[in-house]
Amino acid sequence: MRRALAILLVMLLVLPGLALGEAPISEITDEAMPEVALTAGGDAVPSDLSDIALLRVGTTTPLMGNFFVDALGTNTADMDVRALIHGMRTVNWTGQGQCRVNQAVVQSCEILENADGSHTYTIVLVDGLKYTDGSEIAASDFVFSALLLASPAFAAIAGPDGAMSRMAGYEAHQGGAPFSGVRLLDARTWALTVDARFLPDYHELALMDLAPFPIAEIAPGCAVRDDGEGAYIEGELTEALLRQTVMDEASGYIAHPKASGGPYRLAAYDREAGTAAFELSEHSAAVLPKRIELSFVAQADALNAVLLGQLDITNKITDGSVIEAAQALDDGALRTVVYPRSGLNFLGFACELGPTRRQSVRQAVAMCVDTPALIQTYLGGYGAPVYAYYGLGQWIAQQNLEALNALPKYELDLDAARALLEADGWTLDASGASYVSGTRYRQGEDGLEKLALRWALSTESGFSQVLRPMLAQNLTAAGFEVEVVELPFTEALRLFYAPGARDVHLFNLATNFGRVYDPADAFGLESVRNGTGIQDVPLSELAWAVRSTNAGDLDEYVRKWLAFQVGVAEVAPVVGLYSNLYFDLVRVGLDAYHPDQHQSWADAIIATAR
Repeated sequence: MRRALAILLVMLLVLPGLALGEAPISEITDEAMPEVALTAGGDAVPSDLSDIALLRVGTTTPLMGNFFVDALGTNTADMDVRALIHGMRTVNWTGQGQCRVNQAVVQSCEILENADGSHTYTIVLVDGLKYTDGSEIAASDFVFSALLLASPAFAAIAGPDGAMSRMAGYEAHQGGAPFSGVRLLDARTWALTVDARFLPDYHELALMDLAPFPIAEIAPGCAVRDDGEGAYIEGELTEALLRQTVMDEASGYIAHPKASGGPYRLAAYDREAGTAAFELSEHSAAVLPKRIELSFVAQADALNAVLLGQLDITNKITDGSVIEAAQALDDGALRTVVYPRSGLNFLGFACELGPTRRQSVRQAVAMCVDTPALIQTYLGGYGAPVYAYYGLGQWIAQQNLEALNALPKYELDLDAARALLEADGWTLDASGASYVSGTRYRQGEDGLEKLALRWALSTESGFSQVLRPMLAQNLTAAGFEVEVVELPFTEALRLFYAPGARDVHLFNLATNFGRVYDPADAFGLESVRNGTGIQDVPLSELAWAVRSTNAGDLDEYVRKWLAFQVGVAEVAPVVGLYSNLYFDLVRVGLDAYHPDQHQSWADAIIATAR
């Protein structure tokens, strides 16, 4: 089993051309990569995690304290917390990325195609659902979630909600009318209607993905009503109210919910220490660890934290030196679970600002990166280049590696970078004379424009410290002026999602893709989550085409997904660097823990419930 899995991982990592070039799969063997001790699902006898009173988990991504909804941010550590405390959702997902109705929450779901082409989903809830504080969960709680996300008050904080804005009657609801596409039918029954304008949608069922939120805690004094024309909130739901009840750092629902719909309740959260604790809800039927404590752990400290008994699990280790040290341990010292990442590390550009608004400049920056060297230095070889906006752990990437390997590539080539800049007009020096050395300039409409980049660099990232000297040196050699702006990770991420209100041009960031891959959110012309600020019409159309595929038409979805990846590679609003293997270091005895079979460590824990 170990050899078979190693060969599979070599296929994932080497096929894109990391070390063995364009070798066909038949020529790839497990001797081509570092030895990896792998744990296969059928190799161990699962232990019962329900016997554990305390489970201590270390995350290598700092908590940001957004435990509410994706619209407020998609930090992966925060998303893990959401799975624990807001896991009572109307849909869930298979290991193959297929969306389905969550039968633990939904008793029945009837789908009706209307005469105007819209689709109505009528949902009847399972009886007896409860929040972690023991209060009843009814259809009105799910309807409140929909109305909250669709409200102008919430949009003023987080922007329009992507799913609710596709429901029938959304525009009229923004003007004050009842929301005709959201209905409260009785205590356990509610309905959503997807507007025909937004169909087809490959992930249509995922638009029904809602968790219940308590109106008494988020909008005290308000109530959900439906007089037959659509649901609405009775009472004053204002931005000021939500900034107090949701966004307040000390007491807001975003980081301090008292009642939540999940197997765990948030028992404690310390923003400064970066720690959180969760206790199994007495109102949950799940049999799981009684308490989970989550804390940030630096990659360099992760191995010792498990060996010394300070942590039971360290999640998503990527540092090659730590991985090598773990592999060198005697058998039985700990368990290593290995799985390909469903995301990537990338360079992101402020495409509305200064030099990086120009495609040639972004491409030239990409030609200054020695990605294979970064993978070897930082990851110890446990990764592979990616050429657009995908991760090798995504099912669609795994099934289309040859096509991804044929994408346009940006490899280290300073001469080509210089030639590209010269062709784009960066041929002058500060005096306006022909460029010889130093910083390049070009003649702009308002005078000389300097080829100057401000680079937001996360102070917590070990990868940033590896990337910084190499990329800064190569950019300078190509004619760039580079100013590094050191920022906490949370601030760098905030700036990336603030097009038009930032003064930095370059970011090195990372993302893990959720279950719904929707590039229209990230690259659509009017999307509030378009962090690069790119306003490229053909790329936007390619992104929207991915979304607007008939549900179930896999071949067409794959074709459009690949076309979009080509567009990203050419336009370069982001430049993919690498996708890697994740290593979870696990203390001996937790054999039922399999993050390789689930979306996250939190999902893997919940999946052990009995």
